[in-house]
Amino acid sequence: MLRKKIVFWNKQHLSLAGRVIIVNYVLLASIWYVASGWLFARSCMKQVKRLIRNFLWSNNSDHNARAKVSWQTIILPTSQGGLGVIDPFIQCKALINKFIIRSMLPFENPWQHILKWRTSAYHPSTGGPWQANFRWLFFAGK
Repeated sequence: MLRKKIVFWNKQHLSLAGRVIIVNYVLLASIWYVASGWLFARSCMKQVKRLIRNFLWSNNSDHNARAKVSWQTIILPTSQGGLGVIDPFIQCKALINKFIIRSMLPFENPWQHILKWRTSAYHPSTGGPWQANFRWLFFAGK
């Protein structure tokens, strides 16, 4: 999906500032809906990061471009000297945390019942490891 959008935007011959806007408001915005309820694998996030980096520096998704600045500089706000690109890995963690917090609110939604039932069914009673299908809720950072 991202590659198709990148192919379309490659034809527009945008400046770097224009490509940053497209990355934040078109490319990454299309994955936030899925990321609000599902934690992407680290390999998927690496691939998204690679596509973004290649689009920013070469205006192409297939050509591996050498970045002019580090990824840490790319994701810094423009007020701090960065490009202001939203880091997809951090944003995905924030969205899944928002989902967890919303599930703890006192409302009675069907999805909350399912989530509470699933989480209560898989807590470790002996201090052992969590079940494999429950690990999506708790994941280690970098």
